[in-house]
Amino acid sequence: TWDQKTQMFVDSRGNPSSFDSIPSAFWFVMVTITTTGYGDMVPTTFVGKLIAFPAMMCGILLIALPSIIVGRNFTLVWEAMRQYRR
Repeated sequence: TWDQKTQMFVDSRGNPSSFDSIPSAFWFVMVTITTTGYGDMVPTTFVGKLIAFPAMMCGILLIALPSIIVGRNFTLVWEAMRQYRR
């Protein structure tokens, strides 16, 4: 929520929000999606946590699925190379 008196975004308790700009919100999303989780920015409201959870789940899928594909292709190429050497 925007506090007119302090001219800054505040959470439900009146504390300044760490999501004060688009770049800081982008930083939070990137840290959450990559599952790094530095802890410098955390959602404090229920709605914020509700939004952060799917972002984290999407991040896990975005990292896991390509890793599985790369690993499988590496195994196929490795086996083909072993067959070629015999």
